[in-house]
Amino acid sequence: MPKPGRSAQSLSRTTPDKIGEWLAGDLSAATQRLTKPLMDMPRAATMNELAKLAGVSVSTVSRALAGNPVINQQTREKVVALARDHGFQPNMLARNLRLRRSETIGVVLPLGHQADQHLTDPFFLTLIGHLADELAQRGYDMLLKKVVPRDDQWLRRLAE
Repeated sequence: MPKPGRSAQSLSRTTPDKIGEWLAGDLSAATQRLTKPLMDMPRAATMNELAKLAGVSVSTVSRALAGNPVINQQTREKVVALARDHGFQPNMLARNLRLRRSETIGVVLPLGHQADQHLTDPFFLTLIGHLADELAQRGYDMLLKKVVPRDDQWLRRLAE
């Protein structure tokens, strides 16, 4: 089996199965190198842990982090400092589920006349890039879907 850094000539004598094994092994090693630092990072605090550390309720932590004026300034500053010191990051999925909004905009590209057209086409890349930049500036995420319409009802089915 070829090793990384071997010549193209040595790869040409290798069967496709061996190349696949080599690439998979190399990818696995690369994945381990990239994810190991993430696994070694300290886990961020939860709202429950912040509440215990601050001596307040979870709802007080939530309100303090949201800047709710009902929470007195001293408590708010204490909770915010604890959150910062313990690496607290709000769970945006849970937040969006609770608020019943995702702040995500779906972009559908119907390519009926050009079913084989790729999204890597410079026109689409430019369009999608500008759209993504503008949405991000406004605090939205973008969900992209390529559709090849098969009939006149494709948009109605997509919206349901």
